[in-house]
Amino acid sequence: MVKNIKAIFFDIGGTLVTKANLPQRDLGVIAQMVALLGEKCTPLELHNRILAGDTAYKNWRSHTFIELSPEDRWTRFLLADLPAERVKPHASQLQMLWSESRGVKTIPASTADTLKELDNRGYLLGTISHTSPKHLAAAGVLPLFKTIVHAAEFGVRKPHPAPFLEAARRSGVLPEECAYVGDRPSRDVIGAREAGFGMVIQLSTANAIPEEEPCPMQPDVVVAHFSDLLELFPPLPKAT
Repeated sequence: MVKNIKAIFFDIGGTLVTKANLPQRDLGVIAQMVALLGEKCTPLELHNRILAGDTAYKNWRSHTFIELSPEDRWTRFLLADLPAERVKPHASQLQMLWSESRGVKTIPASTADTLKELDNRGYLLGTISHTSPKHLAAAGVLPLFKTIVHAAEFGVRKPHPAPFLEAARRSGVLPEECAYVGDRPSRDVIGAREAGFGMVIQLSTANAIPEEEPCPMQPDVVVAHFSDLLELFPPLPKAT
């Protein structure tokens, strides 16, 4: 089933990282953002302003496939009503707190164990994701990923094939020698297919959020558990 695969790339949010979203954003975390900015408004008022800007940003990026850096995202969209010089120095922390207010992101132990085993089996591992790779550090798996293409740094979003092609280029492998594992067909399957990846795998767990956007392409394999990847990728022959 391997089809001469040498490198395996992963989506992060929803694939490597499990999201436990809250019913509503945590206003206690938003209060930290109010203090950071030195604003006089209530946490709910700041929440509503950011949410309106975030909605505008998501509409814009869905048409352009451009992913802005935190600095540009917060000054141009999420808090465009504030002077840029007040927002820009805190953009990374604001982004972290805004994400934290939505809920907890964790990496299951079985996912970490599977990644370590794939690394032991000789595969080059990498990520192509809209979610920050910082979320991988707590589980101790970040060093396993030799190639990281983060949309906010690269500047282009999935499903555009550019991030996938860049990941293959950085890794020194051909696209057809790459596999991609993701949970959102409209982003992950389309992007990997258009980049010419040799294998496209969809993770579809029992509690996965249903895909709202139509996807005209199909993955090669659908797995219900992350550990099922070990059945698809046996150990690579050791170089002699």
